[in-house]
Amino acid sequence: MENGEVECPLHADLVDVRTSRALAAPITRDTRHHDTKIVDNRLFVRLQA
Repeated sequence: MENGEVECPLHADLVDVRTSRALAAPITRDTRHHDTKIVDNRLFVRLQA
């Protein structure tokens, strides 16, 4: 990750993890955002219904 951007090693999609915005093809839509937190070295993800 660099400057909040992460690249998928399988598809080469580029996404901004702070905003969930798609930044480079082949991804064409923004991704979903989920609230997360780390407690005692464990990752918790709040899934929206």
